[in-house]
Amino acid sequence: MPLINRFLLVSAFAIFSSFSFAQSAFVSDSVYTYLHTGPSAKFRIIGSINAGSTITIIEQSEDKKYTKVSDDKGREGWIMSEFVSTQDSLKHRYDALEAQLNSQLTSNDDLSRESNTVKEKVQSLQQQIESLTGELAKAKTDVTTAQNQLQGEDEQIKIQWFTRGGILVLVSFFIGVVTCSLVSRKKKRTSW
Repeated sequence: MPLINRFLLVSAFAIFSSFSFAQSAFVSDSVYTYLHTGPSAKFRIIGSINAGSTITIIEQSEDKKYTKVSDDKGREGWIMSEFVSTQDSLKHRYDALEAQLNSQLTSNDDLSRESNTVKEKVQSLQQQIESLTGELAKAKTDVTTAQNQLQGEDEQIKIQWFTRGGILVLVSFFIGVVTCSLVSRKKKRTSW
């Protein structure tokens, strides 16, 4: 008999060790299951658990067909093991994805507003560049015109200096001729 007790003890330990106590789980989606007072449908129904509800696994029956759970309302009871899932329910995943989607939409709106602001700044800068390019072209034209004027004025100044120099030479020549002729006339008059 002690051998059978040991076998049952080891079997029970193996069954219960596969589930850790107080492990979080969920009622599978798209089901509505009853909460019983014992590990069979023969036990009294103490309530129902909606699909996607969060539950805590307490233990599992020997035949593994029923699992004792605690629901989100604090009730303890047994439900069919096929309705227990350790993965997030679709409801929880849906809520998380919806929150993530809303966050992304908000982020996209913010990025869209920033993009519009940047586009406006770029357009403003392009207008400034076009304006400055026009001013630069006008300034280059003004510089070229001024250089041409300076070259023309330089030539005019040279011509004026040449003309004045020529006039001065002519005037000096005439003054020299007139002076010489007056001096020679005086000598001729005095020689009489």
